[in-house]
Amino acid sequence: MASQLSKLLFITCIFFACKKTGQGNNTPSTSPNEFQGRGGIYYLGSADIPISNTAYTNPNLAGVVVRFKWETLETAPGVFNWNYIDNEITKARTNHKKVSLQPLGYPAWVVSSLGAASYSYIDRNSFHTTYLDTLQDVITWNDIYLNRVNNLINKLADKYAADTTITYVNAIASHISRGLPDSVVTATGNKAFYTLYNYNADTLIAKMKTLLDLYMLRFANTPIWNSIDYVSFETKASGRPINYLASQYAAYGMGNYPNRFGCWREDLSACNPQPSISTTNQWFILQNNPTRTGAQMLWSVQDGPSRMNKCGILPNTKAVVLDSSINNGLRLGMRYFEVYGADVDDVSLSSNMSNYHSLLKVKYLY
Repeated sequence: MASQLSKLLFITCIFFACKKTGQGNNTPSTSPNEFQGRGGIYYLGSADIPISNTAYTNPNLAGVVVRFKWETLETAPGVFNWNYIDNEITKARTNHKKVSLQPLGYPAWVVSSLGAASYSYIDRNSFHTTYLDTLQDVITWNDIYLNRVNNLINKLADKYAADTTITYVNAIASHISRGLPDSVVTATGNKAFYTLYNYNADTLIAKMKTLLDLYMLRFANTPIWNSIDYVSFETKASGRPINYLASQYAAYGMGNYPNRFGCWREDLSACNPQPSISTTNQWFILQNNPTRTGAQMLWSVQDGPSRMNKCGILPNTKAVVLDSSINNGLRLGMRYFEVYGADVDDVSLSSNMSNYHSLLKVKYLY
């Protein structure tokens, strides 16, 4: 069964390759609208933990995702420690791999020292270690916070804008529009988030556009991944579809920066997205922008697999579930896949990884 799905994967990828190029040769496009991002399988490790040398020498990988917590990069306002990122870039360059940079979270000092507005909420994600805990987060349209994001982009650009080892930075959308909660904790009980903090999608989009323009100015040759997320309360707040904010932001990015603006999701699985995608779904945006999209696996397939196979695909083996996940991305024309290190390192999946690498390399000419 796994071999049959590998054949399906091959056929699917060849179909998209022909659809994209209109021919079977490897002549790169010179169109200024052609997305510049390098395709392939990227090794997904843990934030701030050095990635094994075996990932950098793995012939089936195009690169690695270097994830780091913003708070460990910028330990105090204006105080940066670049050692972790620099070491990973050195390993990648030595082994002719590429790096996708992804800052995570925000420093607590943005609120505690600088006074950015914040809120409290209950973590409802049962897969988190903080499940049902009351957590704090920042109001992402607060000017103090936005100024720090602006500064982060500039500092990253000062260091890495000219570094050709870096193929992507995953920022802005993930820091501004992701994870907005339905409700927040107050002294008088839970309240609807959007009623307390003057949420307005158009205001937020305008601020995101300003940051995107800054990124594109400073990173003149480096594509950006933008997390395409719905706002679960958007319809209640404005009567608009829940993917309104993401669709408006993506339209601006694609229209103004077609060669460097990429759409990205973090929950690709054997069951997500389904072949039939609603026009109000966040995946609909990715479907409409093939070849300039990418995704992170929802999870690894090392747990049964269970989290990656909620729809009951059979046989429920690691190889079949991972193949199904990659095929879901290929169906949308994706060029870039972040696969958890545990799956990349699994020798039983090495032939699968080899297939993905070979097909994506042919398709995107890297």
